[in-house]
Amino acid sequence: MGLCASSTSAAAPPSLHLRFPAASAGSRKFGPYAGPDASGGYRLDGDGAAGGLLPASFSSQAELRAWLLDHVTITHRSNATIVRGAGSLRGAQCIVADCKGCNIVLLDHTSTVSVDRCRDCRILIGPCDASVFLRDCADCTIAVAARQLRTRGCKDIALRLFCGTAPVIEKTKRLRIGCWRGGWFELERQLETCALSPFQNRWTEVHDFTPAAGGGQNWSWLDTSAASNEDEEGFKVFDQFVPGGMTGDAVPLTKSPRGASPEDCIMLFDATPGGYERGAAAARALAKKEQLVDCKHQTMTP
Repeated sequence: MGLCASSTSAAAPPSLHLRFPAASAGSRKFGPYAGPDASGGYRLDGDGAAGGLLPASFSSQAELRAWLLDHVTITHRSNATIVRGAGSLRGAQCIVADCKGCNIVLLDHTSTVSVDRCRDCRILIGPCDASVFLRDCADCTIAVAARQLRTRGCKDIALRLFCGTAPVIEKTKRLRIGCWRGGWFELERQLETCALSPFQNRWTEVHDFTPAAGGGQNWSWLDTSAASNEDEEGFKVFDQFVPGGMTGDAVPLTKSPRGASPEDCIMLFDATPGGYERGAAAARALAKKEQLVDCKHQTMTP
């Protein structure tokens, strides 16, 4: 097993893909739309990477706001499947609430996401520029990629997580947590847009504001020992919504601390483009062998 720390220089050339971004561009007031233009209208921004499923333009901000509110709000749904594909959110805020038995899949980057009072749902949340809030949810399977995660009043949740900061839980019971696995074609670019380094995943550093009585824990590590267990079956549901299934190593798989051993080593890479490339390659090679315990990505100065 290995403990890998990787870094890169602030002076790295623009061509270096997945360098540590200087600033986030992951939040947008009107999501995939830009404007106003000379006539006061708003048009689908960029290459319109939403597969032609979104309106091309709106004649006014009021018209756009009304449509966008409906597009980013998923509430009071039962036994439904709701998918927001790549390019369809583009940094908008999303609200999910009071859903039961649903598959909810957000394959684009967002600014913030709140998930409230959901039951028996499978929820996939792509890169979030700020915080994902899970509140009063139960019996759900959830995969999250975010800068920050906070839970409150949740119970019986299976969670796969990429988190740029230490996740925080409160009044939460029987949370089972593991590392994010797999992804889709646009995931790397979405992470970079949100200034999230895939080599800075602090999912293991859970902070519980309300520890269980008697010194016990309200959370545990997700059991991955049996590929056919109930939690793993829940995560497999996401495969059908991603071309080719949830695959790839955009986020290196890191192990929980329980997988560490006294033989672990630490590898450091210098803060240059070459050092970044070596560190990234080493991290991904160890992750494929499930030998990467932890990975840090930060700019280092003399």
